[in-house]
Amino acid sequence: DLDDAWALSEGKLADRGITAVLTLCKDKLQGEKLGALEAGLTKEAIKLLVLDAQDQHDYSIVGEGSDILPQALERARQVKEEGGRLLVHCYGGVNRAGAISVALLMLLEDGQPLLKAAKAV
Repeated sequence: DLDDAWALSEGKLADRGITAVLTLCKDKLQGEKLGALEAGLTKEAIKLLVLDAQDQHDYSIVGEGSDILPQALERARQVKEEGGRLLVHCYGGVNRAGAISVALLMLLEDGQPLLKAAKAV
C-alpha cells in the first residue's frame, strides 16, 4: 500500500519513474493518512489525484454517469504529455485500478484492443 513507509521513505516510486499517482480509494485515505501520503509524494515531486471510486460489485466505475474515467483520463493525458509515468492505485488492486488502467490504455493508445490493453496491466 502507498501508505506504507517503504513506498515513500526509500523513494521507490520515484526510482521507478513515477511522476503522478491516481488513487481510487478516497474512502481509505482520510485525515492523517491522506496528509502523510501527500507529504511523502510532494517530497518526491510526485503529483497526487484522489478519486472516490466505490469498491462495490454494482458500482459502474467506467459506465454512463460516472465521472471517474473522465477525471482519470484527463490526469493520464497530462502525465503522458509531460513524459511522466502514472501509477493507478486502489487498496485491493482487483477491480478499480485494473478497470481504470485498462480503460486508460485503450483510450490513450488510439483504440488499443481490450485484450492487448489488459495484458499490459
